[in-house]
Formats: sequence, C-alpha cells, structure tokens
Amino acid sequence: PIDASGIETITGNAADVKAALAAVTVATDVNVTITGPVTVTEINTIVTTGVIKATLEGSATELATLTTSNSDLLTLKVTGTTATATELIAIDAKTSVKVNASAVKEISGAAADLKTIYTSKTISGLGNEAVTISGTPAAADVNAILKATTGKVTATVSDTAANLNALLKDAKATDKLTLTLDTT
Repeated sequence: PIDASGIETITGNAADVKAALAAVTVATDVNVTITGPVTVTEINTIVTTGVIKATLEGSATELATLTTSNSDLLTLKVTGTTATATELIAIDAKTSVKVNASAVKEISGAAADLKTIYTSKTISGLGNEAVTISGTPAAADVNAILKATTGKVTATVSDTAANLNALLKDAKATDKLTLTLDTT
C-alpha cells in the first residue's frame, strides 16, 4: 500500500472510504467523514482512533451494536418505535452528538436505566412514550419516570404505605401501577 500516514482526514461515501483505507497506509488516528448513506456494519468496519463523522439511522437494537466511541461525531436517529433503556444508553455512548429518539413510542427497562435516559442531556425526543418498568422499583423511582413522560407507565411498585401514598404524586389515571406494600 501507498504510505499516506500524513493524511489527517479521509472524506467520501462509505465505499470510497473503505477502498481508500484498504489501498493506503494511514495513521491509526486518521479522521474519517462519511458522506451519504451508511450502515452500522460499514461504520463498524472502519478502524481508526481518530474521529468518525457520519449520519445514520436504524432500530435501537441495530444502533446499539455500533463499535464507535463517545468522541465520534455520529448523528444517530432511532427509527424503530420500541427500545429498551439499555439500548438507548448504549447508543448514547457511541457518539458525542445528541441522539434523536423521537420515533420511539415504547420503552422498557429497569428504573435506574430509565432514569438515566430521561435525565440525559444527549438523548432527545423522549417524553411522550409508554414505559414499562421491570422489577419492583420504589415509589420515588417510579415517580421520577412518571414525571418524565406523558405516556402510560406500567410498573409494580413496592414501598411502604406512606411512600406509596406520598411519592406517586405524578401518576395519571392512564398509568397501570400495581402497588405492593413493603412491610419489611
């Protein structure tokens, strides 16, 4: 291959960038800018410690498989209507650009993970989706999620009678909360 280790940035469509990286020897920290459509698989084949810049869309399951880092400049749009909180956390860690999750209409996950995505400053488009909380979270955790979305929240809440009564103040008639009295 040709020695092109002095090149700082390679720009082009996914096929051209892949061909250029195969044809020349570049520095391991070369920056890469992909123009036009690109897939998760194509992004994952680019090996560089430099910054990768591209725009791509996909389901939460697909985007969560990206092997990029939070220093990359990927403009990501979640196109599917369902996602887990774990997937959204993983996607958020793959780019330094705000993730667009506005297409998501249903999210599921543990209360701690759901609170993470709702308090994230780098995931946009959330706030009107239905949420299913796994496990038996405490009333304060459930209320934080109730406050973050106008969608229906489904959960089995386990707490003391006083906490159940006092802390679920953001529950709506459309929510499906099963209350379990914790007497321990």
